[in-house]
Amino acid sequence: MGPHHALMSRLKPWLWPALVVVLVSLLAWFSGQHRYQWDWTAGGNNSLSAPSSELLERLEGPIDMTVFASKKANLRRQIQQTLIRYKRYKHDVYIHFIDPETVPDEVQRLGITTDGELRIEYNGRVEHVTKHTEQAVTNALNRVARAGERWIVYTTGHGERDLLGTANHDLGMFGDSMLRRGYLIQPVNLTEIYEIPANTALMIIAGPKVNLLDNEMNMLEAFLDNGGNLLWLSDPGDTNGLKRLAHKIGLQLSSGLVVDPTTLLHGVTLPTFPVVTRYPEHPITKGFDLITLFPETLAVHALSNENWRFAPIVITGDESWIETTQPYAQSLLETPSTPPGPITIGMAVEPAPPEHDHTQRIVVMGDGDFLSNAYLGNGGNLELGLNIINWLSYDDELIALPAKFGPVQSFNLSKTGALILAIGSLFVAPALLFATGFVVWRRRR
Repeated sequence: MGPHHALMSRLKPWLWPALVVVLVSLLAWFSGQHRYQWDWTAGGNNSLSAPSSELLERLEGPIDMTVFASKKANLRRQIQQTLIRYKRYKHDVYIHFIDPETVPDEVQRLGITTDGELRIEYNGRVEHVTKHTEQAVTNALNRVARAGERWIVYTTGHGERDLLGTANHDLGMFGDSMLRRGYLIQPVNLTEIYEIPANTALMIIAGPKVNLLDNEMNMLEAFLDNGGNLLWLSDPGDTNGLKRLAHKIGLQLSSGLVVDPTTLLHGVTLPTFPVVTRYPEHPITKGFDLITLFPETLAVHALSNENWRFAPIVITGDESWIETTQPYAQSLLETPSTPPGPITIGMAVEPAPPEHDHTQRIVVMGDGDFLSNAYLGNGGNLELGLNIINWLSYDDELIALPAKFGPVQSFNLSKTGALILAIGSLFVAPALLFATGFVVWRRRR
């Protein structure tokens, strides 16, 4: 036997262990370079549902997802598990985590209000998400994708609250939140036009201080007759020519303010500032559980009208009532002038039956202060206002994701267990293979 054959005979027992080590190394390298994954769970719990994946296919260009979350491992892990599904399906989904405590100025500028809030940016449009579920993220993506379709017009020229204004009574901060979410806002003076623009998706009337002219009221009524959507933010005092509007949609506003003595329990010293903690069942308030504050609000009453369907969306507590005398503080010591609550201060209205593919939608609020610059930051005022806008612009009719009912079996390891598993797979298993090869070699010798 030549020296070459002798060398091969000595190396032969080592070839199989060496081949295994090389193969394992190649698989480890390949898994780090390529992101092919399979979801073998019974209900596909680790994969995107079909509606979500179909939406991603329609979105061209990058999607930036920025999570403002403190360095809590559980919170970040939960959010990461949801968002990584989108990254797996669309390579140009970019996920960033930022600790809000390190960038307080940016948090304030972007309007971040909760720990773990997700900011989605696509084609220059922005949506914010506070719930870390696939349905919440996908619906936000759907809204930001179709944002260019939504024109919101608000009336001016009568002392109304300005959606772009900076005064305390204006709605500039709320308007800015809508702009950042992709809505298009346009002021309009009804005395300067012949009709409301046909591309108006939503008309907002925010507390006019002087009477609207008959011609202006005619345009508003024609807008409603054509199926237009309306948000009317009323305020205490004269309706300033809008009684015709209230009569047309079958509503009546109270002449007195809503008084609720239980506001003292929430640290509010004025009984005319009702604090709302519960909401009727409605698409606007579905899953909404935040406290809201309504400074000096009127009650909204539905009149008997077979042409409309009425649904309360905001109601005060059982101990509240409508007070027509002043001072209101003194009324707390007296018998209420009206029966006790709950009292409706926000009403959603739709035709009965619907006359359009997208049924006409109207919301009337007894108070416009809750969305003003001075009070928007109280509780969930901003979130409720955005929910109202979403419903009025049909953004509640988004993607209803199918439930995944597959059994979920979690495999959770402690840090020690994870360390043992890592050491075992990296060192113990190769060592056993090496030892096996060595034993086989010795026996053959």
